[in-house]
Amino acid sequence: KAIDVHISIKQINRIINDQPDELVKELEDARITAIKKVDYQQIDDTGANILGHSSAYTTVTCNPFFTFLTTSVSKNRRNAIMALSQAKEALYKINQQTIIVAFTSLKSLKIQHVLEKYQSEKLYTEEELKKFLDQDDFKNLKFKVREEIKTAMLVGAFYDGELGITGGALVSDDAGQFNNLYDDHILCWYHELRHYKDLFPVLKENQIKLRLFFDEAKRGYKIFKKWCQTRDNDLRDYIFKWFNEFFQKKTGYRLLDIRKEKSFKKMAKLLAPLRTTVRVPLTNNESERDIRGRTIKRKISLFDRTWTGVQARDFYISLKQ
Repeated sequence: KAIDVHISIKQINRIINDQPDELVKELEDARITAIKKVDYQQIDDTGANILGHSSAYTTVTCNPFFTFLTTSVSKNRRNAIMALSQAKEALYKINQQTIIVAFTSLKSLKIQHVLEKYQSEKLYTEEELKKFLDQDDFKNLKFKVREEIKTAMLVGAFYDGELGITGGALVSDDAGQFNNLYDDHILCWYHELRHYKDLFPVLKENQIKLRLFFDEAKRGYKIFKKWCQTRDNDLRDYIFKWFNEFFQKKTGYRLLDIRKEKSFKKMAKLLAPLRTTVRVPLTNNESERDIRGRTIKRKISLFDRTWTGVQARDFYISLKQ
């Protein structure tokens, strides 16, 4: 009205459904510019209901300057990579990261040695990869093993930046599909502390111990946030010391101590902001807020009827955010 342009809701819906090249390019340009600006991405996912499909998942990638939603029928590392890169086609490569990822998932020295033999800078398309995996070294392997190798090669190409602009750091929860994609991988503190809310001690003394844990965890988190603002070296050293002492100290409440041991093993990722040059947040709240529209849609209408509708809604929310 303000600019004297009259357009119906149906016409707006048609434009979004058609996803014209101009809008698609504008969204992609905004994504690339936003990643270059802060050099990190955040990622999260949620369930999606689509008529005729038993399961589907919407993945959001974002930072304070962009949001991009992608829905697929499975939740795995491949979909995480394609969401983070928004590559038009998958590319594959055998490098050191490929070998690390393959060994981590398969625990096979034999596969490691075979991959080392083929390590190079060569990039494979989907068609070229099929021919490559038909070689004698791979063709008799089980389907699952071949798929793990394929995923590891996709990680290798992603890690070397072959799939496009993806940023230098990732902020996420501790879901396995996000591992080994970035050198600087930051775990969300809120997600980690949520694990402790699953503890429901019956004994009064254990209730007190859990409450004291949360009080101290919140105090440490506030100091960490202060460091994010000041980048003070003394504060940085204090946080390292505090984390080591706090998460290794036994409380006598067995379940709490087991949970603390698990958190301590994640120290490298929980304290990653202290060693990276990228200024990253301590939480993944940005992605949770950005995916909320998808969650509300699921609660109201239960499911989408077609993939066209799913893609149109992802596109609309991405533009709107």
